[in-house]
Amino acid sequence: MGFIERLFGRARTQHCLLLTEDGRILVTGMNAELGYVVDESHKEAWGLLPDCTFTKRDTNTPYVLLCERKTAPYSPRKSKWESIPDKTINAIARERHNQAAAEVARDNRKQRQVQAICLAITVLSLTLAFVVVAGLLSGGQLKLPW
Repeated sequence: MGFIERLFGRARTQHCLLLTEDGRILVTGMNAELGYVVDESHKEAWGLLPDCTFTKRDTNTPYVLLCERKTAPYSPRKSKWESIPDKTINAIARERHNQAAAEVARDNRKQRQVQAICLAITVLSLTLAFVVVAGLLSGGQLKLPW
């Protein structure tokens, strides 16, 4: 979950036209992160570049043309497939790794809080049960079989 999603409760999406290996063109809306789009269902990602968006005919919606075998979108202004340098890909991967590590740490904190609350409820319930049994024993309303 990215910063925008946590802040506003929904993820940013980018409309994409995805060229598949079998010649189909899929119209999809992919989650847009900082510098890339992600297809969560297929666990694939493509880089985003500013000059690679175009509007579909009769709409004002920006689209990006992607191919399954490429890591960068098609640039209609340059009439070629863009390429992303390895340095940029590594920087994006490092940033995403740091984001994932921060999310794991935050989730672990939440998990520990939930476990602490469950433990406190269990301890209080057992203490209450012990006090009730001790009160019944001392009042003579409950007798042990031995």
